[in-house]
Amino acid sequence: MNPKQSSIPSPYRSLRKLFEENIHVNHISEELVSFEASGKMDEIKEYMEQTGFDVVGLKEEGKVVGYLERGRDAAVRFQPSNLVSESTPLIHLLYLFEDIDRIFILERNEVTRLVTLADLQKPPVRMLLFGIISLMEMHLLHVVKHVYQDASWREKISAERLRHAEHLYELRKERNEEITLLDCLQLSDKKTLIVKKRELLANLGFSSRAEAERFFNKLERLRNNLAHSQELTGGGSFRDIIQTVRQCELVLEACEQMHSE
Repeated sequence: MNPKQSSIPSPYRSLRKLFEENIHVNHISEELVSFEASGKMDEIKEYMEQTGFDVVGLKEEGKVVGYLERGRDAAVRFQPSNLVSESTPLIHLLYLFEDIDRIFILERNEVTRLVTLADLQKPPVRMLLFGIISLMEMHLLHVVKHVYQDASWREKISAERLRHAEHLYELRKERNEEITLLDCLQLSDKKTLIVKKRELLANLGFSSRAEAERFFNKLERLRNNLAHSQELTGGGSFRDIIQTVRQCELVLEACEQMHSE
């Protein structure tokens, strides 16, 4: 997602390529309803109130050149920063919302559609986020296994969390799965084990235990919201989510570097 990060692990590059080649902005965009700017502005505003539209396009001589926001009187001209082509991959779109609330889509040099922050709740975005988090959990498990090569990790988590892992381990063994007890740890358990290793925090790019805990707490909250089909922004904002995804990339890269050493 961040073009400057070229050393992201190959599983992530594969996931990224999947979304770059197959999932584009129009998988979550909506049609932009537009009116002639020379028309009666009061009627346009009334339409927006009746339909609940926050934005409509404004045309000059049949071409959409700007938009009107509900509750505003003045039209706004399009800027290059809020225009993308219809072929823009969804995975590239995400970071654009760090600074703006809506993005307009160019189809054959005509603005015809838009994406807003609310559209980031849609299934394609959820698929992307869930894939990133799943990959993160896989890498964190490798890190934990590398650092805790004996049974010392058992003393680092609570008795309740250990019993939960042991229960899951027994259930999965009954299904003849080839696993270890460590494979049955949840994200919160991996966080606990990682934040208790100061040298590991530094290797993963965290400046302090507090920073790591904040990141993992946000990651776990996002994962839970995704898993239970809840609002993604529950307890936060879309900007928080985007920042969490950005930090995920950094941690994934650090994990890959640790594996290659």
